[in-house]
Amino acid sequence: MGQILDEIMSEIKDQSFDQQVIELCEMIFNQEKEDISEEVLSALPTGPNIILALPCPGLLKGDGAFLTLEREMSEHYIVGHWLFKSSKLMRSKIWEVKEVNSKRVLRRYAEILKYLKGE
Repeated sequence: MGQILDEIMSEIKDQSFDQQVIELCEMIFNQEKEDISEEVLSALPTGPNIILALPCPGLLKGDGAFLTLEREMSEHYIVGHWLFKSSKLMRSKIWEVKEVNSKRVLRRYAEILKYLKGE
């Protein structure tokens, strides 16, 4: 994956930090959505600053949950863990992303996703 990411980064290196993150997230989502059911896709958290949302394990086996990459301000990101509680989607945990490089922002997101999957 590192080599593919390096190739993509060379194509978008002249863009702003935020635009690089957005484009990388769009590429990741387009690749991942093929493996996600329509039902799950329709339940993904959305919003103007949610840049990437993917399904992930919940707190208990069988819980529906999502992991998002969200822009708080320009060049400032958080990763949010969203759960279904009482038929509502609510954010249950937040990790601040203290990275200044778009590639590292996505690497941090991937690390958290792997942690939630128990890897």
